[in-house]
Amino acid sequence: MPRSTRLPVVHPHRVDISRDASERCGKTRKKARINNSRTQAAKLKTQEEYTEANRSVKRSIRADKRNYRETLATEAEEATYQNLRCVPHHQEFSRKVCKAREASKEQNWRNNNR
Repeated sequence: MPRSTRLPVVHPHRVDISRDASERCGKTRKKARINNSRTQAAKLKTQEEYTEANRSVKRSIRADKRNYRETLATEAEEATYQNLRCVPHHQEFSRKVCKAREASKEQNWRNNNR
């Protein structure tokens, strides 16, 4: 269920990227300024600014991904600790499949150990 917020969604398909990182990403788009600079000194200066901004964006995205994975891992650990595992929708069917797998494993074991 989506949360109702008044803030615009920046990256709807990327949950792991924070709003700060996406704002920094918008600030790095200076390629046109670099290419249109008239003097070599201006080109070098804007290129250095661009590369530094790009590095900081990449670092922040990596950190956001790391934090996202860590939170998912802690949530999974808490769920397993509290025995809140997902219950299959078709329990009868899943039981039949499990019994069939156990029977086939047992049969394979018997055939291999004769």
